[in-house]
Amino acid sequence: MFPKDADTHNHSPRHIVCTPSHTAVIPHALMMKGTVQNQTGLSERGVILNPTKQIQFPSLLTTFEILCEVSIIEHKMIDAVIAEYFKIPFTEMNRITVSPQKKISLDASIARELEQLKLTPPPPLPQEVAPTALHAKHFFAQIQQNTGILKNNSLTYEFINQYTFSSHKIRYYPFNYNCYVTSLDYIDGFIPRPFAIPLPEFSLPSYPEEIFWRDNYETISVGQLEIKLVEKNGIPTFTNGEIWADYAFIAHSGKAHFEQLKGIHWLRGGLVIGFNRGSFGEYTLSDGLLNANFQIVGLHGRAKFMQNNGKNTIERFLYIGLNPEETSYYYLCDGYISGNIIVGLHGKGIFNQIDGSIQSRLLAVGCEAGNGKYLMRDGGIYSDWLTIGIGASYVEADHDINAPWATGSGQFTQEGGEINTAIASIGSKGSAGTFKLLKKGLLVSNICHIGNYMGSTGTFEQDGGINRTGALNIGLNGTGAYHLSEGELELRLLIVGNTPQSISTQNSPNGFFIQNGGSVEFQTPRNELSVFIGLDSGNGIYELHNGSLKTTILHIGNNGTGTFLQSGGTHTADYIELGTTSGTGSYVLEAGKLRAHIISVGIAGTGSFIHRSGSLFASYVTLGTTLNTHGTYGVSGGSFIAGNVVVGAQSGYGSFSIDSNRTHIIISHENNTVPQQGLFAFGKNAHFDAVPDSLIMIRNAAVVINGSAPENLTGLNNVTFAADRGHSFIEAAGKDFGASSAGFDTNFSVHTLHIYGDSSVSVEIGNTIINHPETTSPDVLYIDTVSLSDGVHLIITNTTVYCRNIHNEGGTITGLIVPIDTSR
Repeated sequence: MFPKDADTHNHSPRHIVCTPSHTAVIPHALMMKGTVQNQTGLSERGVILNPTKQIQFPSLLTTFEILCEVSIIEHKMIDAVIAEYFKIPFTEMNRITVSPQKKISLDASIARELEQLKLTPPPPLPQEVAPTALHAKHFFAQIQQNTGILKNNSLTYEFINQYTFSSHKIRYYPFNYNCYVTSLDYIDGFIPRPFAIPLPEFSLPSYPEEIFWRDNYETISVGQLEIKLVEKNGIPTFTNGEIWADYAFIAHSGKAHFEQLKGIHWLRGGLVIGFNRGSFGEYTLSDGLLNANFQIVGLHGRAKFMQNNGKNTIERFLYIGLNPEETSYYYLCDGYISGNIIVGLHGKGIFNQIDGSIQSRLLAVGCEAGNGKYLMRDGGIYSDWLTIGIGASYVEADHDINAPWATGSGQFTQEGGEINTAIASIGSKGSAGTFKLLKKGLLVSNICHIGNYMGSTGTFEQDGGINRTGALNIGLNGTGAYHLSEGELELRLLIVGNTPQSISTQNSPNGFFIQNGGSVEFQTPRNELSVFIGLDSGNGIYELHNGSLKTTILHIGNNGTGTFLQSGGTHTADYIELGTTSGTGSYVLEAGKLRAHIISVGIAGTGSFIHRSGSLFASYVTLGTTLNTHGTYGVSGGSFIAGNVVVGAQSGYGSFSIDSNRTHIIISHENNTVPQQGLFAFGKNAHFDAVPDSLIMIRNAAVVINGSAPENLTGLNNVTFAADRGHSFIEAAGKDFGASSAGFDTNFSVHTLHIYGDSSVSVEIGNTIINHPETTSPDVLYIDTVSLSDGVHLIITNTTVYCRNIHNEGGTITGLIVPIDTSR
């Protein structure tokens, strides 16, 4: 029934001599699984009012705590160990007698049992300790395993399979420093007031299942409490309400809970919560300071960290969720965290920030093969680098060398609070990342990458709040998408589609910006680039369906492929350049409003503008501006209002087509603060096509033809030029075939010229450019129909106008106009 090396020799009973003049409480000095009875019955709260009576200890009942009213006049005390259930009968040790002379004596059988456990009396109290000081020894072990070792100075107590221990919470009530451990509670030595408790070391094959620690000075002011824990180099020390340790493990196996209400918990090594598979650990930080070199919330098991307040400082990393089979949680309700944080490293981790603030160099959500989620409702995050979804590469060495990514996923949802970071990266190194900005959140960054590195996918969803960044890079080698439904985006530089994942994916978009609402505004000077869509072989798409967009210089297809699709909203730009630096760019206007100072289509590249509906307001539109560049503009609906339109400028190739006679085209600078003449010019490499009955309004504008081949401008034969304001000019550029219909064939000719309004409206037709140097006669202009209203003016200088039909309702004609006999 006892260990083989137990000493079974008889020993004299030990005793304590007491007098009624002093009282003291002996905590846990006598405890067992049983009830306490005396001749007068059981008193309230276990206090024996008449300690002179016999005390009996029946076995196998309920755990009970005895508080005996005694006085100490000798510095000796019973060293009693009453086990919870030793699987041995207690009939031989059921008598403890308190004599009328106040002597508490042990039966010889009890003494023998104690000696078999090799317990020795402690040394006497120091002389300077007051006589009222307490000295007691209490050991109470509860572990799930059937074996264990306790080291007491030079002695070792071994528990073998003869002893069975259950798992219940043990509280050390009497001294109210509220430190209790489920698996082990061991106190030894002298307890002076203010007391200092030096404890010997102990070790167990498993860690405590539950630790509850708090710093409470309401009852007794603790001078010093030291505990030395030897378990994988762990050395915790409590000093004036402080815990100092190398390592702390909460729930090494099974379940565990550690609660810190205040004080300091300082770990020179690390804190691990949920160590083994199947374990579940909890840490609650309500106030005070927790400091560790590293912290792991959920290593192989499951864990939860609840921070209600206080400070949690980490020298290196706080890892949340390393177990791919379980999900671990961190709740920041208030307080402060300092250190690098990784949520979901190889495993599943969730971080909920209700309030409080975080200061870190790195905050990563979903790292390598992990899955991480972060929900931020309020508070602040101040991090050098915020990354959502980041993988890691490894090498497979067979016949070929491959370096695939260890991919994971991360999701960050910001409903409120403020994030301030130098670099934000969403979807990096082969992983997938998603950032959701909602409600009243504020995200501030120097640069934000979405879809960074090959194989990565990044998504940013903004449905409220403010995103303020220096540069936003969407699809840098990877695939990135930005969805703006509501809220504000303020930035200096936007890149959509920057370098494809591989040569085979160059024709597939890798950058997307979808705007369904909200506002995008650039804090960039007018002479600086603000937007690249399709940069450096990348392929990017911007879709504006609703909301507002304000840009400075916008490059669509800069050495890459870029597309801008506008189906609603308002886009205000200083400069729009389609197809630059050998790139290909296109703008599709289906609805909404586009206001731009300059639109260049095909500038050192290939550009196209497709105008199906909506309104365009531009000061200058150029199509094909430099050598070997191509720019096209096709309008089939909506309204086109521009001050200057140049088709095929210099040595570039430009094309303008009117694909519907329902379009509203106006060439005018009349909305400018400084009035100037508008221009619709066709260069040497210009092409113009128009469906019949097309209309172009010219208001204080000039229509100039400079050397183009007549067969390239056949659309003029279907166009009506209408002038209703100011003084306009039309260049006569056709060959002179005389008053014959042959002048309309393969020649520069106009279908109709309609002048109406008041006397301030005039149109001049002249010859200022020599378009046919092979002939000696001046260039002329053939017009099918000329129509003048009352008071307007037609002025013909240095040329001849041939006309089939003239309708003059009171206007004046100056110069030579020759009718053509259509009957001939």
